[in-house]
Amino acid sequence: MLKTPSQIVKIETTSDGGMKLVVHTQELASENKAELMSLHNKIGWFVFSESGISEQDIPDEPIEFDGQKTYSERLRNVLFRLHEKQGGKPEDFESYRARIMEALINRYKSKLDDLPN
Repeated sequence: MLKTPSQIVKIETTSDGGMKLVVHTQELASENKAELMSLHNKIGWFVFSESGISEQDIPDEPIEFDGQKTYSERLRNVLFRLHEKQGGKPEDFESYRARIMEALINRYKSKLDDLPN
């Protein structure tokens, strides 16, 4: 467990209802930097307190983190945002998604046809 004085400097909401945080630390010792780097992309608990943290403050139950989306979920979310930014009209999202997916499928099928057997 890494404990270091830090400051939350930016907070954003995410499309799945979560939050994205940017945290700045004070200068870290080399071993703490190495530990922090080893935690990159790991799933764990984020505990923040202005007055200090004791071992009792930290949950020890396992985490089920649903932030790891499948590729198809990520693609669907990107298409949804694209549809939304384009005004969401004249077609509903499911029709839009079906049209885009069909175009992608046809594009890659044509690439297969161009390759030698």
